Amino acid sequence: MEQENKNNIARWLKILAIVAYALITVITCSAVWNSRPGAFISVVALALFATNGYVIYRKVKALKE
Repeated sequence: MEQENKNNIARWLKILAIVAYALITVITCSAVWNSRPGAFISVVALALFATNGYVIYRKVKALKE
């Protein structure tokens, strides 16, 4: 029973970390885009957003399994 509780707590901490990572990504990219930077910085922010989205997707998929 105790091992199950530890696994459950670890799972919730992983979920919380993924949510925090997603929020930080969205906040950072939206701050960059709202500041009206040049085209290069906007494209880099878009690449960061897409890459982080893919990483989050893979982590959530691995967590389900």
